[in-house]
Amino acid sequence: LNNIEIAESVTTQPGATKVAQTVRFATDKEDSVALVVELKIPEYIVLNSISPIDFEIAESDYYTQDHYTYLTIIGQYTNNGDAIPANEIITPFEVLFDVSKTAETDDATIEFTDNTYLMGSDSYTFDKKTNSEFTIEAKLMEKIEIVGDDSITVPTKYGVIVIPDYTTNPSVTWSVDDETIA
Repeated sequence: LNNIEIAESVTTQPGATKVAQTVRFATDKEDSVALVVELKIPEYIVLNSISPIDFEIAESDYYTQDHYTYLTIIGQYTNNGDAIPANEIITPFEVLFDVSKTAETDDATIEFTDNTYLMGSDSYTFDKKTNSEFTIEAKLMEKIEIVGDDSITVPTKYGVIVIPDYTTNPSVTWSVDDETIA
């Protein structure tokens, strides 16, 4: 029964902000009072904020290594120093992430490391950890602006501005119905 999960699998795009991930766990340990979570996060998924739910956040810290950010969150159960209820689903906090504008389209995982455990009279590891899967899809072009002379009486060169500038595929193909006039 000692399980922890980040419940939401997400489909998102480069440039997305405040992608919510809620941490939940259940334990049969009756003397746990705090939780230490370490998450391994691909470097293009960036911490926005941590919002306590059933826990107070005592401390958070991070370091980067080999294109990953390792985020450690230490939380204290908020019920007047009582132990975390055994055999109940507890939601200690929600984490919001931003996806870098330069993120590649790919599948990514936010995963619990082995440094995730409960603290009580002893340290208790989790039997099962369910990680969050991110699918990062192409960021589509939202708009193009045509740039050039407003007069078309003489040959004119035109260009485009692709919006947003971090569109996954900013290529534009020009075409006309009647090539004798354009």
